Amino acid sequence: MPRERQTRRDRDPLQLAFLLLLLSRLWQQYQRLPIRPGPITSALVLVMIALHLVPGLSPPVQDVCISSSHMWRLLKPSSTGGISVWLFGLRGQRRALWARASEGAQRLVVSTLLHVDDLHLYYNMASLLWKGGVLEDGMGLERFCGFVAYATLMSGALAVSFGWVAETLQLGTLQCAVGFSGVLYAMSALLALHDSPDRPVRVLGIPVRRRYAVWVEVVVASLLHSHVSFLGHLAGAAAGALWALAPGARLAAAVAAARVQSSPASRGTSRFRGGGRVGGGASREYVPVD
Repeated sequence: MPRERQTRRDRDPLQLAFLLLLLSRLWQQYQRLPIRPGPITSALVLVMIALHLVPGLSPPVQDVCISSSHMWRLLKPSSTGGISVWLFGLRGQRRALWARASEGAQRLVVSTLLHVDDLHLYYNMASLLWKGGVLEDGMGLERFCGFVAYATLMSGALAVSFGWVAETLQLGTLQCAVGFSGVLYAMSALLALHDSPDRPVRVLGIPVRRRYAVWVEVVVASLLHSHVSFLGHLAGAAAGALWALAPGARLAAAVAAARVQSSPASRGTSRFRGGGRVGGGASREYVPVD
């Protein structure tokens, strides 16, 4: 979730050529994938590329990005009665409250689909093609769709909450964050916790257990790239961990892993070996320590 740095609507011919070069590299990476991403992953990639190529299809970034202060103003209890407005308030009051809730939900969803620059889009889509393909194949269409919806809303809600806490403690805040990075970090956490979580790996040369790799990634990414949102990435990882630790999740993961390992395309390669940089860095796998 990088903070906004420039407008997507101002693109000269040189920038357009650079974007087309990145998309051609993305296509080459797609062709080299050991598995083909499913319909949900493919649709997400195509939608986000289309929104980036044709900015007129979406509202301006400033109108849909999430920030702790703005979201809190939208969602905080009303001084005129809070939930009682829904039950006993006038129709106009209920309509105003519904409009505020709708804007908050729209920001949580639409903000994940927009990217502030070409590299941000490229790295996130490269990561999504791999992680989304693996998870969709293992979880199944319906469960993966539910996970993406959950990760979108939960990562955004947690980012806003973390930003509000940081602002209260005067440690910083969440300002105009957009991008799919939060969902990708949720995918990374889910993969790490369900695929040999105690296996030693290296993240950018740092030896850690696989279950801790995504948290190291969050910290290192924020140190190496000042433009990324530490709170947004932390919220995504937390959302994925919460899903992975939910009752019944481990049983479902075991079934999904067995399904993947038994499929013909998976023979000779571990398809639940994921990880990698998301949201502003090169897409790479966590390197096992042998």
